[in-house]
Amino acid sequence: MTVEDTAGVTELLLAGGRAEVIQLPREQGFVWEATGADGTSGQAEEPVGSQLEAFAGAEAFLIQHADDAYVHDAAHAGCFQPHLSADGYVDCDGRPL
Repeated sequence: MTVEDTAGVTELLLAGGRAEVIQLPREQGFVWEATGADGTSGQAEEPVGSQLEAFAGAEAFLIQHADDAYVHDAAHAGCFQPHLSADGYVDCDGRPL
């Protein structure tokens, strides 16, 4: 996960996608806009009261719209030994042993 903050807009890179959390003027709350790794775009339906709530919404969207390759890579980061899957034992790349 990468977070970068510039002038009231905080960028979030997660699960192969990108989101911006935006602080609205005059303390009207926070919204988010995102594009998932699968190309799907979305945004907050309404402002929320805190930046943390906006990040949670953006994070959930990005995870829901991650591409399969990214999810597999993230799930197997640091994998070093065979493990059991629904198809039997596989290596870290998901290939049968």
